[in-house]
Amino acid sequence: NPTDGNFSIDMGEMYDLISVTIKDINGKSVHSNTYSESQLLNFNLEESTTGVYFVIIVSKANKAVLRIIKE
Repeated sequence: NPTDGNFSIDMGEMYDLISVTIKDINGKSVHSNTYSESQLLNFNLEESTTGVYFVIIVSKANKAVLRIIKE
């Protein structure tokens, strides 16, 4: 971190269902998707402007918020 727009997140183990939302610093959603049977998630923010983004990952039992800086 920082990134040029392409980044991956390794969840550490396989999850049945994961919901991922990426929001900009103002809270606007720039990406939202649900993934099934996933461990490695790949993202592309090339069309988004430079700045700080928050990646919100939710599974059945866990929630994580990661901060990404796009240059």
